[in-house]
Amino acid sequence: MRPARDFLLCLSFANLCFLELWDNVAVKPAGSIAAILIAVIATAIVMWAMLPLARRWPILRWVGVAALLLPLNLVRVHVLHLHRQDLPKVFGLIAGLAIGFAIVRWHARMVRLPEIVAMVFVPLLPIQIGYALWQLTHPPSYVERTPAPFVAPPPNSQRVIWMIFDELDQTLLFENRPASVALPEFDRLRRESIYADHAIPAANNTREAIPKLLSEGFPPLGRNTAILGSELPYCQTYSVASCFAIPSATEEIAARRPTVLERAWHAITSRVSRKPLFDAETRREARAAEAVAFEEMRRRAVALATDTRFQLVYMHFPIPHLLGLWDRREHRYSTDDRASYLDNLALADRTLGEIRAALEREGMWNDTVVLVTSDHPLRDQTIEAGKWWNDSETASITGERKYVPFLLKLGSPHEFHSPFQAIRTRELVLALLNRSITTTQQVEALLAPAQR
Repeated sequence: MRPARDFLLCLSFANLCFLELWDNVAVKPAGSIAAILIAVIATAIVMWAMLPLARRWPILRWVGVAALLLPLNLVRVHVLHLHRQDLPKVFGLIAGLAIGFAIVRWHARMVRLPEIVAMVFVPLLPIQIGYALWQLTHPPSYVERTPAPFVAPPPNSQRVIWMIFDELDQTLLFENRPASVALPEFDRLRRESIYADHAIPAANNTREAIPKLLSEGFPPLGRNTAILGSELPYCQTYSVASCFAIPSATEEIAARRPTVLERAWHAITSRVSRKPLFDAETRREARAAEAVAFEEMRRRAVALATDTRFQLVYMHFPIPHLLGLWDRREHRYSTDDRASYLDNLALADRTLGEIRAALEREGMWNDTVVLVTSDHPLRDQTIEAGKWWNDSETASITGERKYVPFLLKLGSPHEFHSPFQAIRTRELVLALLNRSITTTQQVEALLAPAQR
């Protein structure tokens, strides 16, 4: 019985070490899920095999204590939302001294921490692994289901185009933009729009933020809605008149190359190393695939924007989120590692301009409400400062990044600076469609009622 109990605890502890990789498992390809399962089980087997040595030489138990830093780091980022730039250097010194004191003072108890933690989180095992196995047999579908029939729009209804640019950051877009990035279309839209600079995101990642933004009342009943999406299985979730969505090309390539066993090995080694999974050739392949997919999205976006059959056109673009696809200096797609978030920011500006130009050509710009927002601001893991960014560009990403942009072309331009929850955007869109909101004052009252 003791060996079975030991293996269960090792499996529980190994699962905790890989919790970060389980993130977004609902949209991961089967190959990625299988790789994580293999990595968890393989790690548990190694730990179980080492237990007799740890009992013989107690100093080996400190390896398990050190491994607790992995789930603790996950708590720091995803629960406490404390990022590296938020923590002063003195915090690391204080934390190190506290850990050292605990080791000296309670070393006999500290070595039992891994066993206690593993025991506490044993109930997580069937939930986590069971859900992963279910996802293996029920992969996300991006294929369009049978379109919902077109309906006659209500009288006096308003046409709305809602554009979400993934990871578009308010600070970097308007307040601390590097001089090397020109965004004429965003600047022009800002001058013509209701502009808010304190929109608080619904979550800090796409797979949480978007469902919150679209949960209740979406798609609106009695409306002809078109969805153009990325990353998420929109067409599996919503029944609308038109739907086109693309998965992450990076995830799809990652599931096929390298092999599942190689990915499992990388999952294990990545717990102690930040070595990139892909070699240069695979990164080029991923960028090329995403560029092809994005070009198809761009083409469809222009067509949907000018298709008067749709009262609501919802567009979720995968940029400026990485991978970098664009060369802002050469104005073309790029497969080079130098292609960064800032390049994708320029591509987002270009996309906005193309949609606007199409509406203007058809004489539809003045009669269409246009809303531009984002799902979450720029995150630590997306920053590619390193050797490719100059000093000015690197300086632009320092400090707080808490807000997402909000630009609404409706009536006269106006700015307001009251904080509000971006999740209220859904309610706003429904009200715009019904024309129950038509003025700047009504928009501000709905978004930030406490400040009115």
